[in-house]
Amino acid sequence: MKGKSGSVRMKSLDASGLAAMGRHEKRLDYAGSKRAIRDVPPLVYSPYGEGLDLEQSYAAHVEGTKRNKGGRALARHGFLQFPTDLPVTPENEQRMLDEAVAFINATHGGRAVFRARLDRDEAGRHGVDVFFAPKYEKTTRRGKVIEDWISLSKFGKKLALERFGERQKKEKNPDSGLFELVFDKAGQPVMERCDSPVFQGRALQDLWTGHLRDGMGLEWVERGKVKVGRDPDRLEPEEYKITQERGKLESAKADLVGEMEAREAALAAKTRELNQREQEITKKEQKTADYIEAVARDDIRLRLVDGKIQPRMKRSLPEERKAELMEAVGSFSPAVREILRATTSLQMQAREAKKATNEAVIKAMQAGSDAFYRREVIGAEEAPETGWKIHYSSRLTEQRRGVLSAILEPFREVVAPFIAAIAQAVHRWGVTAEEVAEERNDSGWDYGPGM
Repeated sequence: MKGKSGSVRMKSLDASGLAAMGRHEKRLDYAGSKRAIRDVPPLVYSPYGEGLDLEQSYAAHVEGTKRNKGGRALARHGFLQFPTDLPVTPENEQRMLDEAVAFINATHGGRAVFRARLDRDEAGRHGVDVFFAPKYEKTTRRGKVIEDWISLSKFGKKLALERFGERQKKEKNPDSGLFELVFDKAGQPVMERCDSPVFQGRALQDLWTGHLRDGMGLEWVERGKVKVGRDPDRLEPEEYKITQERGKLESAKADLVGEMEAREAALAAKTRELNQREQEITKKEQKTADYIEAVARDDIRLRLVDGKIQPRMKRSLPEERKAELMEAVGSFSPAVREILRATTSLQMQAREAKKATNEAVIKAMQAGSDAFYRREVIGAEEAPETGWKIHYSSRLTEQRRGVLSAILEPFREVVAPFIAAIAQAVHRWGVTAEEVAEERNDSGWDYGPGM
């Protein structure tokens, strides 16, 4: 509807209001100086002379007329808004001024307008200010014409009554606070005339829309929304700009609030996602720690076969526990798998080393016993300060002593007590080492580590 509807706004003017409007026309007031954005003179309708201003035009208009002395209002100010879709051309500007004057005169007795103006220096260029004071001939009861009178409400009330007639009166119920229909003592509805300023405004709005369509041939014109309350619904340009800026601010505020809410929602979703990931990571870490602990307890023994880890679990583990450990393997990250692979490799190397060490110890013990029987080693003893010491025969050559030392000394803490034990056993038997050696050679008995 924006751009396709027109409107009529009315306001009564007293002497000060009329003077203020005159200053505004000359751009001598603050609002007028601020609204002017281009140096273009207005189009003016002045039926009483080109050189007159607003107050002079009013004085010429009401000269020789009478009016109700009880009223303060001197004239009416009408602002007639044309649809903004109407192109602004010099021809249309003059047409808007002429049509506005014609409409007010047609609806207010034919002799109403004393001045009209279309400002062309403002941002809006589709509004016409019309100043009028309707004249009518007042006659006596005998039908004799007396003189012209001025009435600001006579024609407006007439238009309203012709259009809306009467309606049942409503009054506010003090108990409920609601407006209710009024009835007289006989139960008949109490009627009231629909000629208040509200109805006058609605009538003028309907007539103005019809004038735009039928009188000007603007068939595309639409009627504006019906006014609901009694407050003025036309905003001054300054108020309109403030309203527009406030609307933009509210819109920006709403956009900002929407953006903040969207960000908060995204942040909450991200937080939930991170919490879920943290829980999953914690669960995986617990499973990994549990698996590694099982490996440390030797519940699981790992082997590397063709570069892949093959776990072997204790047979004594419950099936449920085995299933838990196997499930944990599926959650291992590549880094954990690499660590387990490296650990398994080291464990296998350690087991091989341990096996090799055990074999070397056994070999050293065998060599020690053989050397004792051959009297190359004559015994061993433990000293409090230096620990175990192997006694070699003084008959050994340096080369033979070096060979035996290389075999026995690395495992002295094991071999020396073993040699001492053999020596004690031979002593208890009451035989010499040579006799034991001779018997060993003859019978093939094993008096080595297995003894």
